[in-house]
Amino acid sequence: MAGAFEVVSTLWLDEEKVRLAFRSGKGLGWHDHSACLFRGTERFFRPT
Repeated sequence: MAGAFEVVSTLWLDEEKVRLAFRSGKGLGWHDHSACLFRGTERFFRPT
């Protein structure tokens, strides 16, 4: 479950990027997200 908390932390880390992407309508690429998203996803699914 530790990975899930790391994924949730990206809600705060990427907040400004998401807000700007929403307002512009351009979207947010996967490469623009915080590294916590990818580390947390890996940690969450590693046991399975």
